[in-house]
Amino acid sequence: MDIKIESARNTVRALSAVASSCVLSPEESDQHSERTGGRGSVFYKEIPRDISDRGNYTVEVRGRGISGVSFRNSSKVDVINKSTAIFIQTDKATYRPGSRVLPKFEVIVTLPSFLLTTDGFFTGSISAKYTFGKPVSGTANLSIRRSFGNYINKTFPITGTVNFRLPMSEVITNQFFNYITVKASVIEGITGNSYGNEASITIYQTAEKLEFLRSGSTYFKPLLPYVTYLFVTQKDGKPLVGQTGHVNVTISYNIPERRREPETSSLALSIRLPRPPITPINNVVHSSTLYKIPSNGIIRIAFNERRPKIPRRATNVNIRVISKGKILQLGSRNARWWRRRRFSLELTVAAAPRATVIVYTVRRGEIVADSVSFSVEGVFQNRVAIKYRKEKSKPGTSNALILRSDPDSLVNVLAVDKSVLLLRTGNDITRNDDANLIVMTDAILYRHVFPIRRFTPFVSATFAVPAVPTAQVEARAGTSLAEPERTRSFFPETLLFDQRVLRSRGRGVISFTVPDQITTYVTTAFAINLNSGLGIVENPANLTVFQNFFIRVNPTPSAIRGEIVIKQIDIFNYGEFDEDVQVELKKGQFDFADMSGNPFNPSPSGDSWFKNVSVKQDSVASVFFPIISNVIGKIKINVIARSIRVADAIIKEMDVKPEGIQRRYYIPILKDLTSINAFSTRVSISFPPNLVVDSEYIKISAIGDLMGSTVAGLEDLLRMSYGCGEQNMINFAPNVFVTKYLNATNRLTPEQEERAKGYLLDGYQRQLGFQRFDGSFSAFGDNDRSGSTWLTSFVLKSFAQAKDAIIIDTKVMKDAVKWILRQQNENGSFNESGIVIHKAMQGGSIANERSLTAFVVIALQEAKDQGFIPQAPQGSATLAINKATAFLASAVPGDIQTLYELAIITYALKVTNHSKAGQALAILETKAITEDGVKYWSIPSDQASSILPYKSWQPPKRQVRALDIEVTSYALLTYVRNADTDNGILVLKWLASQRNDRGGFVSTQDTVLAIQAFAEFSALVFSENFNIRSNVRSLGTDGFQQSFTINNQNALVLQEVEAPRTVRELNITARGQGICLTEISVFFNVEEDLIVPAFFLNVSLSKESINGFKIHICFSWLRGNGITMALLEIGIPTGMEGDIESLDKSNLPEIKKVEAAYRKIDVYLDSVSSEVKCLSMDVNRVDWIARHKSVPVVLTDYYEPTNQVTKFYISKVLSNSTIIEVCQANGCMDVRVK
Repeated sequence: MDIKIESARNTVRALSAVASSCVLSPEESDQHSERTGGRGSVFYKEIPRDISDRGNYTVEVRGRGISGVSFRNSSKVDVINKSTAIFIQTDKATYRPGSRVLPKFEVIVTLPSFLLTTDGFFTGSISAKYTFGKPVSGTANLSIRRSFGNYINKTFPITGTVNFRLPMSEVITNQFFNYITVKASVIEGITGNSYGNEASITIYQTAEKLEFLRSGSTYFKPLLPYVTYLFVTQKDGKPLVGQTGHVNVTISYNIPERRREPETSSLALSIRLPRPPITPINNVVHSSTLYKIPSNGIIRIAFNERRPKIPRRATNVNIRVISKGKILQLGSRNARWWRRRRFSLELTVAAAPRATVIVYTVRRGEIVADSVSFSVEGVFQNRVAIKYRKEKSKPGTSNALILRSDPDSLVNVLAVDKSVLLLRTGNDITRNDDANLIVMTDAILYRHVFPIRRFTPFVSATFAVPAVPTAQVEARAGTSLAEPERTRSFFPETLLFDQRVLRSRGRGVISFTVPDQITTYVTTAFAINLNSGLGIVENPANLTVFQNFFIRVNPTPSAIRGEIVIKQIDIFNYGEFDEDVQVELKKGQFDFADMSGNPFNPSPSGDSWFKNVSVKQDSVASVFFPIISNVIGKIKINVIARSIRVADAIIKEMDVKPEGIQRRYYIPILKDLTSINAFSTRVSISFPPNLVVDSEYIKISAIGDLMGSTVAGLEDLLRMSYGCGEQNMINFAPNVFVTKYLNATNRLTPEQEERAKGYLLDGYQRQLGFQRFDGSFSAFGDNDRSGSTWLTSFVLKSFAQAKDAIIIDTKVMKDAVKWILRQQNENGSFNESGIVIHKAMQGGSIANERSLTAFVVIALQEAKDQGFIPQAPQGSATLAINKATAFLASAVPGDIQTLYELAIITYALKVTNHSKAGQALAILETKAITEDGVKYWSIPSDQASSILPYKSWQPPKRQVRALDIEVTSYALLTYVRNADTDNGILVLKWLASQRNDRGGFVSTQDTVLAIQAFAEFSALVFSENFNIRSNVRSLGTDGFQQSFTINNQNALVLQEVEAPRTVRELNITARGQGICLTEISVFFNVEEDLIVPAFFLNVSLSKESINGFKIHICFSWLRGNGITMALLEIGIPTGMEGDIESLDKSNLPEIKKVEAAYRKIDVYLDSVSSEVKCLSMDVNRVDWIARHKSVPVVLTDYYEPTNQVTKFYISKVLSNSTIIEVCQANGCMDVRVK
């Protein structure tokens, strides 16, 4: 008999008096206990609590009777160890910064719960409301799609809500496949922006629904009544109202039958078919199987309450209670003299949401059992409630959130702008209303809002409100205009993200000032209590921030210097009267533009531009101000709207960027004052001749602890997109090593620990999305044809390092280890069944094979050293490591072909303590470069692609390859294992001089590896002895000078200062004791490539118009056979948006992922070869911009970013566009009024 154990007990039955031994053994353990029993006795054996791994175990019973007869029996057991649920709550769902403009209104499609084919009409409604609750006016587009067939499209005017009613004959064309999806998008009349939503419905032939309850048994027993439960409801689960009828129950069964068939290959069948139409009927099938044991012993249990509630008793339950894999109650009754018995069970919250009662007896050596399952209400015993003191408030006023829960609960509160939730959800804890279960998810869930911020290049005259001359408003008024009480300038997406401990009374208050965003903040909460457990607020509390009269500045988050931005100002009037409004745009760091696009002064003072507009009650009107900014940086848009009764003022920011694309270089200066007490050097700063004017930005930083810049820059170590499984680890692995370093040096503060843990949890959550069904990991998860040996090993290594910081699911690791072990060959090497991600392991040579094997060995051994390989595959992993290490050692000393292979094999042998590790290191030492007090390794050009040269100008500091940093990092890690600080400090100095301003390096893998080496060696030599004063002085006429003081208290603090962009030479001095790093970071923009391109790239446009174009991009690799993983970044002009759905990738299976960011589209390619490939995409207008500037398309080798190419493009139609042309096509003709 098979037994399933879920952290429970196993029952063993002996038929006569025996001395027995019961053994529970996985693949590699032997745990047993001795028991003596007799005939009819039952004993229990606890599953050991220290079992750390789930999987297949064997329960084996060995016994010897009084007569000397011995026996042995066994059963397979599936042990499921108790798991821990991790819930990660963030203030908003994960999204890429700068990648979105938040929706301003919500669209809801409402359909009946179900419809019938006999209904005359298909009905529903579309509603559109701003996040502050008021109706949206515009146009609603309705699209109805059947399971099979064409779309049905309709268009309606809408103000808040519109009902639709279509003949059913238009919607359904047959009696089957009647699953209908209804999509609706609403175009806001004043802006042309569109948001949408969808809903689905099934159209049935009959209204009734028959359903057998889950509690019905699937077995019937001879001589006993068989009971099951049938529910008759409407299709939506609601009770039938005012209906009577009969349910026909047909019972059928099969019995064995033998009959003689005629010896022929065919049979004649005669069937009488009914004539149509067929009357629709409802039917449901429930199957039951004969329960039979040899002795015909029978036991049966039943219960009377279909859905018991806590704390009521579930009576008449005719003795073991199990819920969520745990035994809640265990008891026995003497059943010698009774055939039927009733007993009661006391249910607790532990029984929710579903429990199973099992009754069994042992009779003549047989187990006779029955079970029944039932739902239990009452998952949440901790009752949490939240309520705003004022559910509707004006901006800037005081308010409070009132909290209630069980005493001594920790209550966690989240209040976020509804616009954020319209964009994406999944960051909060919620209830599942259907099953009364909680959903604790670390997934990123998208609400299906489509399309996001589409722009309709036409605004009907119904919504275009003309401006009137200024004097007209003043003449009507006959009095002075109202003044705003305050200027609104605080617009947080998150209002509250806080927690409170509610003491003995179980009540608390969070007071706050209401922000300036006119919207609704959706507020949820959950509580944790040691006694009553988890509680989740049943219904969110909403705070609506609102005032009757307000203005909205439609967002243009950024623009390029010199572009004309036509700022749309919307005036909302929900007061009692129509208002004649004067709108004032104050002069800032920009010029007002006339119809020709030239700067002008619309008023005598030139300080403001006034426009007037009439706004009806309960409506909205717009005015438009064309502006041009020639100042780089953030500029303020200050707008005031006044009438004689009401007024409002608002300040928004717009980021003005320089033309071209940003490039950068870094000049790190490491000052070692451990043996000397003074240091001095000069640094020159230069820029290319094609520099974009005024785009220079120079930043100077200083830090004492060499890990400090990495600690400070953990949020974004590399300025790169992280869209695949390997790149995502840059958000995970460095945090592990930094945390370990700070912990080892006793400087890990609670704030740093929480910050790092947050990054780790976020990275862990993302990475699980790249795990495949078979346990492996790959760059794009199940979208790839196979898992990657290299990436799975990388994840294993990184997760193992993080096990002390966060909880890692052991099943994830067990599945990954088992998958890796299946990739091993007989000779000990490992296969790469997926995409060969790492550049040094491409090509299929024996050197590449050994490099991959070494990487897997390092990952397995480091995971083993951390005690992270689960128990079941641990022995197999040890054998695999030994076998692979022998394979690597066989290449030492004379068979190693490349420097990368040598470096990684040396570290692999050292990690496994192999006897040839010293011999490999000696060979590696002969390849080192030692100069100017530093030591490093550089891969020869015949073993790896050289860095492409600059076309003419080149920066003062020579670039290095990612592979050079990796090789040098492996050497430093080997020195760490040898405790060789003399050589290690020389290598550390070189690595320190290669970092960027955020503490990262070139690409992802070299950054992870270098930070690991950095952290481990720095912890080895750490000395808290910092006392340095450093001075940076310009040698030019700008007079710049800055001093930095570094001591033990601020050694981890990154001190930064901006230098004048005119600085060209600096003198840097330092005095004191210790080591410090000063870094000059230089940023600038250019409008053409500086480096010889590694790719062919061609960009062309077609179908150009004032409202968009189609972009065509062709590319290929110019340096040899090809590469894996490239990133194509398609820049999008200001005010335009790339349409991902239109992206033609039919001839590009290499495209693995496409992501939309603000003003660019990221296309991930898993390979680029010498064959030219092309793609195309539509680009459409979403904002009013004229005289567009060019934008770049960049193609980069992700793992060696120095291999790159950049091409700029611009539509001639857009670059020459005038304000009038843009507004004639899009309805902003108010710009004519000055």
